[in-house]
Amino acid sequence: EIELFRFYIMTFSPDQAAFQVQERLKSLHNNLFDIEEERTRSDHTLNNITKTHDKITMEGKLTPYYQNKLKGLYTTAVSDAKQEETLIRQALASINEIRNICNDQRIQARSAGNKETFGRGDMMNMLITSALTLPLWVSQVGQKAPPLCGAVPAESSYI
Repeated sequence: EIELFRFYIMTFSPDQAAFQVQERLKSLHNNLFDIEEERTRSDHTLNNITKTHDKITMEGKLTPYYQNKLKGLYTTAVSDAKQEETLIRQALASINEIRNICNDQRIQARSAGNKETFGRGDMMNMLITSALTLPLWVSQVGQKAPPLCGAVPAESSYI
């Protein structure tokens, strides 16, 4: 199972951090190609389902042959969707790891004395960028959303 949100501080030297980011970017790049291959495969299955439905509509009745064929196509489509979901979750995990590494490097630079000064406009632009690129939380079947995610209120012990 993929852990999407890992909040820990990694201490890398700048060279190590750059190497780690590059490795994760390569992994993400390969993962995106795998997602596209899986999507193409699932599109083929969905097209077959549509064609079968069209044939059933033309004939006006659902024969046992078409019923079994549709059942098999639906099973294949569900397994394709699950595989695609797994690949997308892996891509989201890679993106989150890259964000964490970059954020940790920023924190290390600040604590080392490299103070950056930002104006209000710069801070607002950073806030907008951060809000647009926050990691996406996608639940699995039956999984509940964490506190403060969407309309879920904070826990009573949250300060």
